[in-house]
Amino acid sequence: MRKRYSSSKVEWAYIDQLTNAICNEAIRNQVYNALVWYVIESSRYKFLEYFLNGVTLVSPSLIMLLNECGSQDCKWGPIAVTGIGTFAAAAKSFSKLHEKRVNYRKAAEAIKSETILYIRHAGIYVAVERDTLFVEKIDLIRKEENASWVKLESDKNEGQD
Repeated sequence: MRKRYSSSKVEWAYIDQLTNAICNEAIRNQVYNALVWYVIESSRYKFLEYFLNGVTLVSPSLIMLLNECGSQDCKWGPIAVTGIGTFAAAAKSFSKLHEKRVNYRKAAEAIKSETILYIRHAGIYVAVERDTLFVEKIDLIRKEENASWVKLESDKNEGQD
């Protein structure tokens, strides 16, 4: 599953190495699953954003090419390409792909950062109840990302009215 949308093998190796350094199995599984989710979603939105950017960029040139090389009797080709390009631009704009991708990536990097502090017994994780503090911090990161996603969706819906 994770290889399908993976951003790089190096990142997956790092995630495996990072999570394997966590001794508590329940915490390790929670961190691993969160990282897998955010990295896959970030990569998926990146792919969609780049794909729609490509369609948007290529369609004007394709329209010009069709107008120059195509039959003067048939104008459906340029019209169809114009529609596809317009749809791609609108879909990219309304779906807020870039903002969602950045939010997912930001959450993944925040979890990685907290995990390193936790593993090294640094920062707030020098305390006796460091497991509890770490789990609470990971939950907070996830809640903040979820709230950000909900805000993006509500802003998107308000913009369509």
